[in-house]
Amino acid sequence: MNLHTDKEECNFKDKYKIKFLLPKIAGSSEYEKLKELYKILGACVLGEKIKSVKDFRMFMEFFEAILDYHSTFKSQKQDN
Repeated sequence: MNLHTDKEECNFKDKYKIKFLLPKIAGSSEYEKLKELYKILGACVLGEKIKSVKDFRMFMEFFEAILDYHSTFKSQKQDN
């Protein structure tokens, strides 16, 4: 049984903060390398794909996976 209405799910606290990711990427000195990531995250954030807490959690898992991949790739590159 779902205790939350659709309206409650769409208005989770601090939803607006996720939009701050895009300006941070755009202002990064690494922007040229991050253009594709910017497009993907923009589609998620600006495309209103994140409408509920569940959507937000899925986005965070996706974003964390990107960070983990980048971290692993960077450390492997340094080892070579």
